[in-house]
Amino acid sequence: MSRQHLLEQSKYLTGRVNPVHLIKEATPIHTINRFAKSHGYMKDLMIKREDQTDDVYGGNKVRNLEYVLGEALHRKCNSVSTLIPYGSNFTGALAAQAGKVGIVPYLSQFVLQRNSQIEAHVKFGQSHGAQMKTFHSNYGFAGALAHAGISRLNPNRYYIEPGASSVLGALGHANALL
Repeated sequence: MSRQHLLEQSKYLTGRVNPVHLIKEATPIHTINRFAKSHGYMKDLMIKREDQTDDVYGGNKVRNLEYVLGEALHRKCNSVSTLIPYGSNFTGALAAQAGKVGIVPYLSQFVLQRNSQIEAHVKFGQSHGAQMKTFHSNYGFAGALAHAGISRLNPNRYYIEPGASSVLGALGHANALL
């Protein structure tokens, strides 16, 4: 099988989804027997190293982004937009991966909290080309939601559900499982 196991297994999806290749090779799977035994598991327990999906900014969100950014490219969009909490992990993942394929990410952010880790995600996203509009106060979520909604009206911009948590994004995880 090739990297796109899901497309090979489903004739229905062929021509309907157009993932972009962001992950260079399969992530390793490790057996963690000592952990399994200490927690009462009799059989092998394995972990898939999704932290190794990318050298710049990896993690499981890259799986979602292969499919949603692929769809954006298929629709000939030059930018994407989404609604996110300020400094979420998705900030860095989207900025790093969108930049690889020449797409500008626009982030409508609402502030829930601030700390050094969150601020580091924001700076990382900015350094990788993310355009951010941040909404503060009690109306932060409503402002960010309205901004994201207006952003959806741009015909050259593809809207990504928060965290790329959609049926299309979930296909990336299903493909990883196969």
